Amino acid sequence: MNHRRQSMRRVGVALVASAMLASVTSATISGTPAAAARSGAPQQFTAAQAGTAQPVTVPLITGDSVRLSAAGKPTAAGGRVTATAQPRPGGPTIKITATGSAGGVQRISALPADVARLGAAVDPGLFDVTWLADHGYAAKDARLPVVVQYASTANPNTNFPGATIAKTNADHTAELALDLGQAASFWSAVAPGGRLGSGIARVWLKDHILGYATSPAYTATYPVTVTVHLAADKDHQVFACNAVRTTMCVMGVNLMGITGPAAGQAFTANLLGCADIDPCTTYGLQANVPSGTYWISGWVSFYHDAYDQNVLLEKPEVTVAGATDVAFEVAQARPISVQTPRPSSTYNAMLQDARTLPDGRYASDLMFSSYGNHQYWVTPSDRVSTGQFRLELGWVGGVTPVTMAIAGKGGQALHAMYPSYATFPGYPMYRLATRGTAGVVAAGEGTEADFAKVNARGKLVLLTVANSTGLQCFGGSLGAVMDWQLQNAIRAGAVGVLMDPETPSATPGEFCALPLRGDWIIGQDPTPPMPFVSVTPSDAAALRARLAKGAVSVAYTDGGTATEIYDLKFYEQGEIPADQRLTVRSADLTPTKAVYRTDTAQDVLDSRVTSAFQPNEFLTGGVAEPFAAPTTRTEYTGPISPELVHRDELQSPGMYQSSLRVYADTNRRTQEWAARPFVPGSPAEVPDVLAAQPGSWGTTLNPVQLCSYCRQGNTFYPIGYMESDRSLSSGLYGYDADSAHLYRNGVEVPQGSVAGLVAYTLPSESSAYRLATDYRLSSYGEVHTQWDFTSAAPAADRPGAGSICIGTLVSESTDPCAADPLVFVAYHFGDTPARGFTVEAYHQDPQAPRITGVQVWTSTDDGAHWTSATVRSTQGGYAVTPHVTGTGALSVRVVAVDAAGNRVDQTVLQAVRLS
Repeated sequence: MNHRRQSMRRVGVALVASAMLASVTSATISGTPAAAARSGAPQQFTAAQAGTAQPVTVPLITGDSVRLSAAGKPTAAGGRVTATAQPRPGGPTIKITATGSAGGVQRISALPADVARLGAAVDPGLFDVTWLADHGYAAKDARLPVVVQYASTANPNTNFPGATIAKTNADHTAELALDLGQAASFWSAVAPGGRLGSGIARVWLKDHILGYATSPAYTATYPVTVTVHLAADKDHQVFACNAVRTTMCVMGVNLMGITGPAAGQAFTANLLGCADIDPCTTYGLQANVPSGTYWISGWVSFYHDAYDQNVLLEKPEVTVAGATDVAFEVAQARPISVQTPRPSSTYNAMLQDARTLPDGRYASDLMFSSYGNHQYWVTPSDRVSTGQFRLELGWVGGVTPVTMAIAGKGGQALHAMYPSYATFPGYPMYRLATRGTAGVVAAGEGTEADFAKVNARGKLVLLTVANSTGLQCFGGSLGAVMDWQLQNAIRAGAVGVLMDPETPSATPGEFCALPLRGDWIIGQDPTPPMPFVSVTPSDAAALRARLAKGAVSVAYTDGGTATEIYDLKFYEQGEIPADQRLTVRSADLTPTKAVYRTDTAQDVLDSRVTSAFQPNEFLTGGVAEPFAAPTTRTEYTGPISPELVHRDELQSPGMYQSSLRVYADTNRRTQEWAARPFVPGSPAEVPDVLAAQPGSWGTTLNPVQLCSYCRQGNTFYPIGYMESDRSLSSGLYGYDADSAHLYRNGVEVPQGSVAGLVAYTLPSESSAYRLATDYRLSSYGEVHTQWDFTSAAPAADRPGAGSICIGTLVSESTDPCAADPLVFVAYHFGDTPARGFTVEAYHQDPQAPRITGVQVWTSTDDGAHWTSATVRSTQGGYAVTPHVTGTGALSVRVVAVDAAGNRVDQTVLQAVRLS
């Protein structure tokens, strides 16, 4: 929500330990109002002041990013943190590693797969997410101080996109200032094809070098030798990793002490080398550790038919009492698959393991991949006897975007994949017709000369990656479909393009990782209006073999925009079973009618992030799902569980909303996201969340919300939420000096301020008050609200279930806190507001006096003339029938009163469009 003029200010106060905020915020209310900010945008506290209720996104040097969301600051004690890695378009898999305890997250770091393959050449300090966030680099416009060291024969004055050279030194280093908004272009130039170029030897962060962590000195240590083996066969392609022909890339093996003198200590196994060559199929690694029990985990990747396969190697409990050998046979890993009630495919997924020590400390690895690369595997394990072990899969999917098969008797199915599962505003993806059959021709790389040799009109054209122009893929690195290839297909009259990822004119056997993306996705030309689909090398070979014998046709079906989405969370506790085929039934799922609205005439890009917390789980992975809004769809969440707390978030242009929910039944519900208008109010209480995990939510360290328009002792805080659908939290707002006025017995009460927002000091005895506020938001007209209510110093603490008062945060107040009986209004306009809509009048405190009457007036000329509407009490509020015609904007005035005489009179100009 963007402001046209500054009157109501967003609060990032939010939910963080009071001592943290008290150290930087005055503990008393000053006698004069703070000067109002005039930026025209919502004002919110910085993370240093108060943590933040909104997510923090940390951009990385590679163009990837890590998003952290929590009730308060991510490292606060008792907090529940959702971490989500967001790979660059078409980028490799990213592993997040986190350590911590109930006292808070200690460290979060990230490791993209292409960086892992570079080893010690790239310092891990560049990917220390908590350090970057704490030092001001959680912004796209930040400039990161990067040091690049060159070989003695290289030029240290080499220019890279997005970076300026601040200084060169005699040791062949260059100090760069990197614009993080251009990080993806920078990294593509620094490490083309997944290899450091331009004579670069090392890269590190100027102010934060980690290198290899050193372990404490122990009296006696023993070698733990880890062997990782994967034979070359039809299911495991040979490719180049770090200039070595191999069957797999070993991204690392780590050991963490569970018991013994090294409990809680992490060790990195150093690579000893390869036991065989051309290809390498067996790697040896070694770490020296003292006696004790250890969790040994690793990450390797291999390719099957040009699709990246990522494997978590797991031995959750290994005893070390002397020299110890541990072997992983990657071929024994099990693929994770998901089956839903209706056929579907993966849109996004997150794989997480977590190991908890007996004293509650934990370490966790989380894996995230780009679309099309969620082929996750795990190695079966024995059950642990010490501490806890958990494997978690977060999975979002829907209708398969495209299916293809060679037409005719015995025609084989093709592994066809679009570059994405949907088209997004600003990132269009052109799709095939809903259903059809077309002939196939092969046109080489798709040059004009190639197309001149075939008749492509009305046909699907099979093309190879255009590596003759300089593009080469090493070990399945990112490849691209060039815009000129598709432009030539358009001119030839083709209906679509089939892309073969192999590079026949480059190194034999090399290929680009699937699915292929367009070069415009990484910042080049506009999208050519030609559908293209990636097929596997074996698919392409089958098509060419048939073309050599005669004509070939392919039948295809486009799945269209998904109207049903599955949001699933699976858990394995204590061990990893051999069977990783995960199945859900309709009886396991909660259906939600999810309505996503927008205030613009054009579609917008929304991003939904879902996560879930088990009891005593402090950090989990979020699964992001971008999509185009407005839209209405059914979201199936499960498997249902009475003890699992789900955090659902929506990032929409100018807006952030979130909710905490428990999905424990199959009852259908409705939820409206980004629904206008947003007016002062309070989210609904969440007793199911508090009951699901007693003591974990709704505490001072981890409250579910703040008390809205509450009084604590003699201080009244006109600070609360902006609400539409009360099952969602839409952000905490307060007022500046010009937009709020409080009267007692007709006399204005002098304003004070807390953290730059209006607050009031009141006498303790009960008095009648009138609070008048006004503000204007860009998506609709002015909002005028006048509340008449009584207020007195609370005799007991009643901030609401799971809530705390803002005074507890900003001043460590121990005075009793309670919600004053202000009457709030929520509006539910639906799709046809001219025919009728619903108004909800309510108090934050469910025990407040009942609402006894509601009156509604509407206007179609911005309040110049008002017409009384018909109002009828219903179970869900008050059904309103406006007597209006026209296609413009509808303005609404509501007066609601309760049994004690507390009253609200609220006018929302241009509340909703009639069409």
